[in-house]
Amino acid sequence: DLLTWTDVLAYAETRHDCEGRLEIVRYSPAITFLPVTWTEGASWSRSGLSTATFTADGVVTRTGLNRWTATIHGVEADGLHWSTVQTTTWPDGVTRWREDYWHKDGVTVARGGNLDGGFGWDIAFR
Repeated sequence: DLLTWTDVLAYAETRHDCEGRLEIVRYSPAITFLPVTWTEGASWSRSGLSTATFTADGVVTRTGLNRWTATIHGVEADGLHWSTVQTTTWPDGVTRWREDYWHKDGVTVARGGNLDGGFGWDIAFR
């Protein structure tokens, strides 16, 4: 995944390389994930609309519209908790995702998946 800090943490791209096929989804503008600074207890949420371009092995196979919302839920026992909810409308259907994140002591845990069932994950990274 491609995330960059500007005035926010912006999520611009995700990559999936399985079974010899490289799939990339690029978001333009990038999805806002987090502000650079946040005051504990303060309410923070951003919503937006991004074009989602899906490529397989370098060939654009479809383009959709992604409606997203990022929210900080606050500090919990497992650390700072935030989430994104995304609904992408493709020419052939709709994909709905929710991803929840917790960050504590240099480790981020991510849990999420397709809201309509199927693929999900629970990972930790530094």
